[in-house]
Amino acid sequence: LIQRYGFGTAFGVAAALAALALPYFLVVDRVFPTPNSQPPSENPL
Repeated sequence: LIQRYGFGTAFGVAAALAALALPYFLVVDRVFPTPNSQPPSENPL
């Protein structure tokens, strides 16, 4: 990409990908929530 279009375009593409990554992970986090890592409140014994 740098050899064909230059450093400015390459950094622009990298910045655009980085800017789009945060909304992507926020959406995926809402669609696939992580399970609760706390143990159950009941006593197993």
